[in-house]
Amino acid sequence: MLIKSVTIVDSTSVYNNKVCDVLIENGLIKTIANTLNPTGNLIDGKGLYLSTGWFDMGVNFCDPGMEHKEDLITGCNAAKAGGFTDVALMPSTIPAIQSKAQVDYILSKTQNHEVNVHPIGAVTLNTDGTELTEMYDMQQAGAVAFSNHKNTITNSGVMQRAMLYIKNINSTLLSFAEDKSLTGQNMVNESAQTTMLGFKGIPAIAEEIMVMRDIQLCSYTQTPIHISRISTAGSVQLIAQARKNGLPVTCDVAAYNLYDTDAALQKFDSNYKVKPPLRSAHDVAALIDGLVQGVIDIIVSDHTPQDVEAKKVEFDYAEFGMIGCESFFGIVFKCLAEKMPLDKIIETFTTNPRKILKLPVYSIAENQPACLTLFSLDDYCFSNNHIQSKSNNTPYIGSMLKGKAINIFTPGN
Repeated sequence: MLIKSVTIVDSTSVYNNKVCDVLIENGLIKTIANTLNPTGNLIDGKGLYLSTGWFDMGVNFCDPGMEHKEDLITGCNAAKAGGFTDVALMPSTIPAIQSKAQVDYILSKTQNHEVNVHPIGAVTLNTDGTELTEMYDMQQAGAVAFSNHKNTITNSGVMQRAMLYIKNINSTLLSFAEDKSLTGQNMVNESAQTTMLGFKGIPAIAEEIMVMRDIQLCSYTQTPIHISRISTAGSVQLIAQARKNGLPVTCDVAAYNLYDTDAALQKFDSNYKVKPPLRSAHDVAALIDGLVQGVIDIIVSDHTPQDVEAKKVEFDYAEFGMIGCESFFGIVFKCLAEKMPLDKIIETFTTNPRKILKLPVYSIAENQPACLTLFSLDDYCFSNNHIQSKSNNTPYIGSMLKGKAINIFTPGN
């Protein structure tokens, strides 16, 4: 496979921002040069960009238990359409991913797909926050990290023991920050905007209190922690201060929390019902600044398929979540194109997830594995034709986005 005249985007590569020909043979980057003679399959990369393979560190594929919304293969197809060579699969299944057998099931079912699936195991049984799972067994089977997904471990004693256990096996703990006693049954951001619309709000402090708790436990146990899906300006400030204090705290943000504010709820479109909720313009500006300053490490799609019955209902009764793999880059680049250099944007879903999950970090260089994503920066109208998921619960159909994946390359495929 020869990719001609493509612009390389990789801050770790000597070829960064250079237009080159890239020859791929037997799953490796064989040669990179200004000009190579055509050989094998030829791809015209003129006007296109090539980076290391994109990594989505937060997807939900609903398999097992909810295959009518998504299954492992359609989820992988959606990830491929979005440009992802790798995904970290959250344990949000029925039952949760909480045993060696379930990790084996996921790896076995996806082993022949171009997209590499990395299971994340549950921290507690049934993600109910009480009894720890057999995390070591899951790690040995292939689980790359542990999380209760969006079922926050509110018991600080359980959280402390989980952190110490995960530190002992040299794995990674992903924590979702939500004080459920403050959230209650509320559904959207608490603000003047949402109050005027008649919604019951989730206050920013419900997230920030748990961020503070996790930072304190990180300090006490000296265990690295990754805080998933932060959404408020206060969370950015807390994590920035923790890092200044030398604590090993990392975090990620969902793409939709960068793109939309709670003003979108004026449409009463249940596809905007997500967790964490869409926040204020002030919060969105702080999240973007957090990315620019390097406080926020990773952007994820938070791909959460829901069937029609779960979304085509009154807002109060709709399930949380939207699909996000296929529209991911289009909304991320549209948000950040004028705020961050392209190679720094790409780092947030290539190098950084792999570092935090302690996985091999790739670079575009000769004799390196050909784990690559080819993409454009063109404007386009996002449509149903771009969706490979079983579900189509997204508010972005018909939206003008900027940038999309063209193809992925993974070793052995």
